[in-house]
Amino acid sequence: MILIPVKNDGGLVTIDVEIEGTPVWSYLYDEDQLHRNAASEKKPGHHTLGQPHELIDSNHDWEFRLANPTDNEITVQVSIEWKQSGATIANWSEKVKIDGGSGELVFGNGLVSKT
Repeated sequence: MILIPVKNDGGLVTIDVEIEGTPVWSYLYDEDQLHRNAASEKKPGHHTLGQPHELIDSNHDWEFRLANPTDNEITVQVSIEWKQSGATIANWSEKVKIDGGSGELVFGNGLVSKT
């Protein structure tokens, strides 16, 4: 679990999600609302969480489903960067090796601390 330090007067909170190393993936990011994305949807990995007073649920959970369509092992890097008014306030990342023709589930969670 990571701590996501949000300043009450710090402005808009956003996340940037990145997945590198595989063309087949999807993710869910759950806080007050559910953010979804998948490689097949070709949407950006930038999501607006809201102003600090709009963030009600302090628990944030995320889940990445990663697949390796090749015959060889690959390494995939997943990361989330939290920003408030454009300045980075927290980072999470994980690197995972995936055997050929298989997949992995990577997940994590964070707790928002408002000051």
